[in-house]
Amino acid sequence: MKRVLICLLAFAFLILAGCVNTISPKEYISSDSDIAIMYNGCIDSCSKCEESCNDAFFTEISGVNKDITLCDNVKNKDARESCKDSYYIIKAISENDGSYCERIKEESTKVGCHINVIKENAVSKRDPNLCNALAENAKDCKVDVVFTLVQQTGDKKYCDKLEGENRELCLES
Repeated sequence: MKRVLICLLAFAFLILAGCVNTISPKEYISSDSDIAIMYNGCIDSCSKCEESCNDAFFTEISGVNKDITLCDNVKNKDARESCKDSYYIIKAISENDGSYCERIKEESTKVGCHINVIKENAVSKRDPNLCNALAENAKDCKVDVVFTLVQQTGDKKYCDKLEGENRELCLES
């Protein structure tokens, strides 16, 4: 009996040792979760592109779990960089810390990250004027923030922060 147990343990160790670097998305999801539905739908629609589905899965789950190391499971180099960028955007917004945006390599994505950090900060502080910190995108930021605040609070006083057509649209919403 002892010999059988040792053999089984040795066999299990060999199997696990060979699988250490192979992580399956199915290890991270419960079968009824939204992410499982997304992943299984991807596999079902394109049985020949499992790697792409895996890459998309790890990109999604790295943000959900706030774990950038999951991006290392993304096989495609460009998709891996995109995974890391997505992680930094989520981290920057959730922690209200634009320094994470600076880790993004692609310039337009980096700018978008900074805009989103300022927008989220303006919404959380209920102050659309914080958008004025943006040189080129201040007006669009302010409009987005005001519409979000009106939607969240139902208070149309925020519409007064806008001018012209945007103000009218806000008051009608």
